[in-house]
Amino acid sequence: MVGIAAGRGRDRIAVEFDPLDGARITSLVAAGREWLAPSPPRDPEGGFTASGTGGWDEVVPTVAACTMADGTGLPDHGDAWRLEWSVVASGPATSTAVVSLRSVPLQLSRTLTVEAGRLRADYVATATGRAGVPLLWAAHPLFAAPPGTRIVTGAPEPRLVGEFPEAGSPMAWPGGATGRGGIDGVGGALKAFTTGLDRARIVHADGQGLTLRWDARTLPHLGLFWDAGVFADQPVVAIEPTTGCRDAASAVEEELPVVSPGRPLRWWLELSVDDADADDAD
Repeated sequence: MVGIAAGRGRDRIAVEFDPLDGARITSLVAAGREWLAPSPPRDPEGGFTASGTGGWDEVVPTVAACTMADGTGLPDHGDAWRLEWSVVASGPATSTAVVSLRSVPLQLSRTLTVEAGRLRADYVATATGRAGVPLLWAAHPLFAAPPGTRIVTGAPEPRLVGEFPEAGSPMAWPGGATGRGGIDGVGGALKAFTTGLDRARIVHADGQGLTLRWDARTLPHLGLFWDAGVFADQPVVAIEPTTGCRDAASAVEEELPVVSPGRPLRWWLELSVDDADADDAD
């Protein structure tokens, strides 16, 4: 396990990830609270959800298992989560890990850096073969969602297009007593996509929140996920910036960015702690 941390008191942020388990971020403590759902041990030869899901995974080069136009088969939630990553540089507040995928000729590098109240992740995807690789990458943080937890994108709320349980149709924002975007109004699991955003928030019932910002040029789409306990062992929500607007890379292959030999693709995410009274329209 690799741990990095910075800041003091409420501004302290501490992150742990496991290079032997797909570099999964297993703990994200900020503002005195653990934000991620527990990540139980899993079998890399099994299915992604076979042992329950939690933590924060790197999902690449697809979310849903599919077959690309050239016949390449891509496994469920890609293969970065199945592989051991190599830590190539590490310090008290930063760590870089890399992995070479099996399904496609691609290497992915991730550098995590923390400072008071903030986590930044910088990515580099490099083609290792002679041909370009269409890249579907998605962040996959599963945030613990106790009653009253909401996803907030600001006003006006964007239109959602459903992906699960039904793909391709407009989907209403879920909601309950705590308002739209809340886990309280979800009876099963819901996944939807939207576009045109560069930030979103998770907010707990006490008003404490995290804001996730991202490089919208490389990540023009956003997946949103609410699960009342269907796939995860407890209610979770997810904010998933991504290069593609579908879970199956084959469904949007022509729209995906291509990582060409000698031309790495770079992008970033930043997560920051909000004040309890932060404006929902941020």
